[in-house]
Amino acid sequence: MNYKYLLVLLFLFFSSCIYNTTEKIKNTIKTIIAVENKFHYYENNDGYIVKKNSQTKKVVWKHQKLYQLSLKVLNSKNNIYYTTPNKVISLDKMTGAINYTVKEDFTVTTDNLYIYKDEIIASSLYGVYSFSKSTGKIVWSLLPESSTILTNSKILINKDTLYVSGKFKSNNKNTLYSYKLKDKSKLLEINLPKTIITNILQIQNNLIFGTGQSIVSREFFSINKNNFNIEWKLKQNIDFDSNIISNNDKGIFFKFKKKILELDLKKLVVKEKYILPYNYFKILGVYNNEIITYNNSSLITNSLSNNKIKVYKNIMTAGPWILNNEVYYVKDLSIKTFDNIH
Repeated sequence: MNYKYLLVLLFLFFSSCIYNTTEKIKNTIKTIIAVENKFHYYENNDGYIVKKNSQTKKVVWKHQKLYQLSLKVLNSKNNIYYTTPNKVISLDKMTGAINYTVKEDFTVTTDNLYIYKDEIIASSLYGVYSFSKSTGKIVWSLLPESSTILTNSKILINKDTLYVSGKFKSNNKNTLYSYKLKDKSKLLEINLPKTIITNILQIQNNLIFGTGQSIVSREFFSINKNNFNIEWKLKQNIDFDSNIISNNDKGIFFKFKKKILELDLKKLVVKEKYILPYNYFKILGVYNNEIITYNNSSLITNSLSNNKIKVYKNIMTAGPWILNNEVYYVKDLSIKTFDNIH
């Protein structure tokens, strides 16, 4: 065979392999947005939001996002919301058409969206704001004293009360506010003892805060949600990106390296609950009386009743997520439930 002809064939073969692999990666599911009746809504790795019929496997519509990276995607009753570096986009779930775009100076780097009745409440690098679900018009905003201040705000919603923490003042302190959600009237305000807040969790009448950036400065503290009195403080090692989850209002679970630890909220005693077989796993939550941890391909379950540990290695390419009280994950183009393998 001619040597040059052989080289051409090899080039075409490898080019085809690279193209097919690239196309496969582009079409794989990145994030599950919603699983409703016979429809799946998800983001793929090619910058599209897709609605797919799970029975026929046919795509109902595809929306090419205005910017490929989304900091947050939110599913609502009739709409899907996603963020770009400076906007929030509302999509009609029936058709995939854009309803409206929310864009203000303070919508830059919006990283969280929450539903409250007819409003969407959002936090961004430059403040907290809400807009109408039907029109996209700004209803309310809490902005810093200066446009140069980055608030790094956190939000927690409990019934009809909104709690907001962030750096809104020029003194560089982190402030906690509470507002009536109905009319956004301010109820309480306090300067927090730490400037970097990583987590907020409500347990009964207390707001539990995870704080700090370096290991030596990590701390938990608790504030009474009704009067903003500081109840207790506790220095404790915790992974910076660790989720804090409730243990039936008796305590909280969190992670440090391979250890899952439990803080007893009555005794304020930390005890080791489990040791994971691998490092670099994150806590997803509690599901069916088990703590679920995960990395980019595997899941681990830790039973709260008998302390048994199960490892599910290399089962997923994306996920997991807790939706509709079920754990979902993705393997390439397939959406699966954890109950199928557990």
